[in-house]
Amino acid sequence: MRQHIYSSARFLSLLVGANVSSIDSTQDELNNRSLKPKLEDIPEACVAIVLSYFDPPEICKLARINRTFHAASSADFIWEPELPSNYRYILEELLGLNVAGMRKTDIFAKLSRPNSFDGGTKEIWIHKNNGGVYLAICSKGMTITGIDDRRYWNYIPTEESRFQTVAYLQQMWWLEVDGDLEFQFPAGTYSLFFRLQLGRVTKRLGRRVCNSDHVHGWDLKPVQFQLTTSNGQRAISRCYLDNVVITNGLAKQQCLRKFPQLSKIARVTEPDWITTEANGVGSNNSSWDVLKRDHNVYASLLQAMTTLNTSLNGCIGYAVTASSTDRFPTESVVNTLTPKDRYINRPSYWSSKGHADPDASETLIYKLKADLCVISEINVQPFEAFFQPGKPIYSAKSVRLRLGHPKNPEGENDGLHVPLEQPADDNFIWTYIPYGTELTYHDIDEQENCLQKFKLPEHVLCIGGYLQIELLGRVQRQHTDNLFYICVNHVRVLGRPLCPAFDIEILDPSGKFALKYNPMVFGWMLRSFSDETNMTPVSSEEEVVEHVGLMGFLLGGYHAGIGVMPWEVMDDEEMDEPVVL
Repeated sequence: MRQHIYSSARFLSLLVGANVSSIDSTQDELNNRSLKPKLEDIPEACVAIVLSYFDPPEICKLARINRTFHAASSADFIWEPELPSNYRYILEELLGLNVAGMRKTDIFAKLSRPNSFDGGTKEIWIHKNNGGVYLAICSKGMTITGIDDRRYWNYIPTEESRFQTVAYLQQMWWLEVDGDLEFQFPAGTYSLFFRLQLGRVTKRLGRRVCNSDHVHGWDLKPVQFQLTTSNGQRAISRCYLDNVVITNGLAKQQCLRKFPQLSKIARVTEPDWITTEANGVGSNNSSWDVLKRDHNVYASLLQAMTTLNTSLNGCIGYAVTASSTDRFPTESVVNTLTPKDRYINRPSYWSSKGHADPDASETLIYKLKADLCVISEINVQPFEAFFQPGKPIYSAKSVRLRLGHPKNPEGENDGLHVPLEQPADDNFIWTYIPYGTELTYHDIDEQENCLQKFKLPEHVLCIGGYLQIELLGRVQRQHTDNLFYICVNHVRVLGRPLCPAFDIEILDPSGKFALKYNPMVFGWMLRSFSDETNMTPVSSEEEVVEHVGLMGFLLGGYHAGIGVMPWEVMDDEEMDEPVVL
């Protein structure tokens, strides 16, 4: 099957390539372009055969190419294998629909969305990728002991349930919940999940808070879960509900689901704990204490990371290095830490060296404020050379991001002593690229003198504290030397450092690290998230002096005590004398 998929994909690429290659044809061939095969000339039946080897989401994307692909994507033989074997039963018996006359693509579209039945107490849908059948039953579709007695039970609205309501138990010494479902399951293996929440969930300052202060008694006896089928199959499970979250590491699972990079945690440490290696040999703490400790750490980490939605701030600590600098230190990468494009009658920006190749790239490396940061947005403002005729803007074509740590885990100050004007990419290990693909670029807008915002589709966790911005391609030539340059006025990274409550220690070059947690400052850190306002990070004098030296500090105009003077506009005669970057 995989061989056919590759062959089909190659077949499409060859046809597309044949069509695109006609752009380079000679004049005679251009006159006969109408005779060249085009993508829309592929027979619809051939396109349908090719599409049958793709997954449903990919088929839907390919259907947007042109009318031929759109028409071919509706073929019944494409969607028939994607449907469950009992789809007729689902539509006719459960949903009361007439299958006759319905196209398979319409049936798939209908079943891929939740469909309620049995008075709205149940929902059914299929998985868009594998056609697996999913069923959900709400609390109102079950028989619950004492549900009508408002002394013990109540139905409350909530956004956390797909049915928008849950049964809330206030107090009771015993209960039994029974549910019946009549359904023709196709042959296969199924999983049954009971969704329970200990404690009432509320929102405080925009954050989800679960109050479990009044939850008690679940540790006295185990809860029994039981499943029985009409053909005699039976499964029973018993557990103490107060321990199930800790025992199964659900907080850790949620963290890993949201940020897969956390899978490289080798161990968790806390002050006043007797810590050992991951294997636990020689530990004086019981296994249950370790489980509780890890649960608290991961639950706190998840809360800190999700709080980012309501609290963003600048994350850059200082500039480390640039792959090249045209004139150092006046055009140093340190200049990108401030949004102002001039200081004391001097332009303030970073400039690369000139290059004849417009595809040549450059890199800027920054140290973030903490070794553990959550990032949501990157801002880059290209520099407008207001002192040159025409005020050209020296921007790049696109941007790529990388996150990582120094190669030598023990050398904490590796990044500090890298010369600002020399490339240092080999001193770092880039362990993560947003979206998980090296070929993901953010196209920079047309030449614009403004802060261009690249908002990440999902938050990214930087482990190691170093961020690389790769500027790909060059747009603007300098007329004095006819070379391409990239100039950046300002770089800003929005997110949230997770210190001082959390810190890391890189253990080896592979990226394995120890997670350090300080519960004493965790509450204070959360409160500071709500109190702080968005601020643009500006490097301190000490950081600037350390990177560019005292002479560079004086020449570059980094004087905190001196106000910024307005740029003196040159008259036409002075502008005739070009200023070289």
